[in-house]
Amino acid sequence: MNPLEKILLKKWEQKKWSHFYLLNASQKEKLQSWVQELLISVIHKIQPSQQKQSIKNQILQGSIQDVLFVTPKQDGDYQSEDFSEFYSFLHYQPTQLNHKFAIVNDVWKIPTGLINKLLLSLEDPGKKMSIFFLNPGSQKLLPTLESRAIKLSLFEQGENDSSTSEWHDDKNFDQASPESQQVTSILKDLNQEKISISMAMEKLKNLQNDHLIMQYLLDWERTHQSDYSRKDQTLKFFQWFFEAKNFHNSPLERLHSFLHLIDSKHHASRPY
Repeated sequence: MNPLEKILLKKWEQKKWSHFYLLNASQKEKLQSWVQELLISVIHKIQPSQQKQSIKNQILQGSIQDVLFVTPKQDGDYQSEDFSEFYSFLHYQPTQLNHKFAIVNDVWKIPTGLINKLLLSLEDPGKKMSIFFLNPGSQKLLPTLESRAIKLSLFEQGENDSSTSEWHDDKNFDQASPESQQVTSILKDLNQEKISISMAMEKLKNLQNDHLIMQYLLDWERTHQSDYSRKDQTLKFFQWFFEAKNFHNSPLERLHSFLHLIDSKHHASRPY
C-alpha cells in the first residue's frame, strides 16, 4: 500500500473524503488498477466480513450497485448519452455501502461542452458520494474542471528514480517553457538551501503560476519518502491553497505559505 492510499484510507475512517478527486498518472492501466485497489480497501472497511478477493470479483463483474464506472461506449470522445447512467446514479441513495463511488475513465476525452454541463454536478454530487476522474498521461484539462477537484498524482517507485539526487529533474525540463524552467530552478535552489525563503519570494513574485508550484509539490511528494503527518500536511495545504484562491487571498500570501512548506520538507524527507 503506497503512502497516498494510506492517507486516503485514513481520511475515509475520519469521514473526511472529498466529493471530487482528479487522479493523474503516466499509465492508464496503473491508474485503473490503483483506483480498483483503493475501492477494494474502502469497501472492505465498510463490509469487513467480505473477503477482498470477493469484493474485487464483484467490482469486475459490475455487481456492486453503489459503484459506477463511466467509459465512452464508442471509440473517440465521450458523447452525452455516455453520462446518462451517471446522472441517474447521482439521484438515488446508496443501497449497499452507505456511500456511492463514480469512476470516470479517460477524462481528457470529455468535450468542453459536456464538461460545462457536468460542472454543477461535480460541485455538489451529494454528501454520500465521491467522484474520481482518471486522467492518464496527466493531460491538460479545463481550469474550471481542475479548480473543483482535489488533484492527486500517482507515482510508481522507479519512475524518475534517483538515489543520489535531492531533486528529481523532470525528463521534459529542457523542453519546458522558459517560465517553467525559471520557476523550477528557483524552487530547486530553495530546496537545496542555496537561497532563503525571502530571496525565493523576491524572485518568484513576478513569476507566479499556481499550476507550476503545485506541480513542484506533487513531484516532491512522488519522489520522496515522508511519514503520514507530512503527507497529511501536504493534502491540507492543497485544500487551503485553492480555498484561499477562491476567496481571493493575496497571491503573495499563498506563495509564502508554499515556500515554507517546501523548506520544511527539505529537513523532514529523504528521496526514495
